[in-house]
Amino acid sequence: MTDALRSLLLGAAGLLMAGTAVGAWVGGSAFGGGVAAAGALVLVNFLLWVRVGRGLFAAALGGQAPVGSALLYSGKLLLLVGGLWALIHLFPPAAVLLGASVLVVAFLGYATASTFAALGVGEA
Repeated sequence: MTDALRSLLLGAAGLLMAGTAVGAWVGGSAFGGGVAAAGALVLVNFLLWVRVGRGLFAAALGGQAPVGSALLYSGKLLLLVGGLWALIHLFPPAAVLLGASVLVVAFLGYATASTFAALGVGEA
């Protein structure tokens, strides 16, 4: 796993923990549970996406048809949609939305930090 991917996942996990704690404090245990469940689902989906994506590219570079990876990707996508649909019916929809957004916020934070580092912002 690359350093960029590792730091992105650690940032997303930290955001998920903070979001779960704040959600439970502000909205109760059901709200916090919704944030945690949706965030965990999205993080697991992202890890599977990385694995499947590597398989797709490896097969394409090797001159093979990536049928197995494509089927796994389709199944993963169905599980994500089904999981989010189930979570929306079990928890408050706002909690599911907040939990599912932790990865997006982590991407934005990582991109912002990388841009500032490349531009030399904050250096003395």
